[in-house]
Amino acid sequence: MARLRLKDYLVIAGGILLIGLSLSFAHVNPVDSAGSAPVTVVNTPLPVTLQGTGSVSGTVAATQSGTWNVGITGTPSVSGTVAATQSGTWNVGSSGTPYTQEVTSTSCNASFCFFTFPAVPAGKRLVIQQLNLIVRPASTATIVDQAKLTTSTEPNNNSPAEFHFPMTLIGMAGVGNTFNTYAADSAVVVAYVEAGVQPALETTNRTAGSTFDFGIATISGHLVDVP
Repeated sequence: MARLRLKDYLVIAGGILLIGLSLSFAHVNPVDSAGSAPVTVVNTPLPVTLQGTGSVSGTVAATQSGTWNVGITGTPSVSGTVAATQSGTWNVGSSGTPYTQEVTSTSCNASFCFFTFPAVPAGKRLVIQQLNLIVRPASTATIVDQAKLTTSTEPNNNSPAEFHFPMTLIGMAGVGNTFNTYAADSAVVVAYVEAGVQPALETTNRTAGSTFDFGIATISGHLVDVP
């Protein structure tokens, strides 16, 4: 075997040194720094969940599931003019001072029986809502046909405002009751009587035959203030 000379040793050492220097300057890119190349996902199971903030364009269909609540939460404020349309029956006045007045007949003859109530106080308007009337003619041949309520006098034609009610036979003459009894019982009306005016009732006989034994009339309603 030939012996290596000094020159050969220097060549071998220099080669090893060059290899070491080459390895020290080598650059290896890490896996996670490969850049932002697009990634395509194939056969992804649905649905896909969006994380973060996204935008939706086009038409989206909403399908109802369960009961939807379309009510108003809280108290909304309304501005402007609101028009009220009547639906059903309105209350034509339940405020004011309650009023009930009963009178007996002031004058009766063979054809009529009259009832006059006190005048409405100053600064007030009487709203009549109900009346009751009972009369007994002094003959069974007399038939009481109707009752008439008279309120204010109309300013245009100087004629009174009148409301007519049927009278009904509610009691026959017999033992303990000599005369027939006629009534307009709990008749409902809405009539207005101004301050200083006396509302009046009168009955009309279909067959005049005798005077009346007695009569009682009652009107009910309320008094309201007039500015």
